[in-house]
Amino acid sequence: MTQLIAVGNTATTFAAGEFIVPAGTNVVLSIKGSTDGGIPVDVDFEIAIKTSGGQYTTLLTLDSTNILDKGVVAGGSTSITYAARRPNASQNSAGMDWA
Repeated sequence: MTQLIAVGNTATTFAAGEFIVPAGTNVVLSIKGSTDGGIPVDVDFEIAIKTSGGQYTTLLTLDSTNILDKGVVAGGSTSITYAARRPNASQNSAGMDWA
């Protein structure tokens, strides 16, 4: 696993959470907490695709209720730049890894 967003409770930006999915591959995203245990609750992560104009288009929001079902990001026929961010500050500390 590679750290994408550090564990914390502040909002982050898409620019700080960019990752590239190579053509024809999948990336698995995971939400992690500051301690061992389950996925932190009440923390949202937005996933976006970076357009050719350098803008971000939000695709989905991941949280503790859907990360297991929707946490796989697929590459296309070419490499694609995606980004993740924590859009809001929260009381619970969480980060995101990818593999």
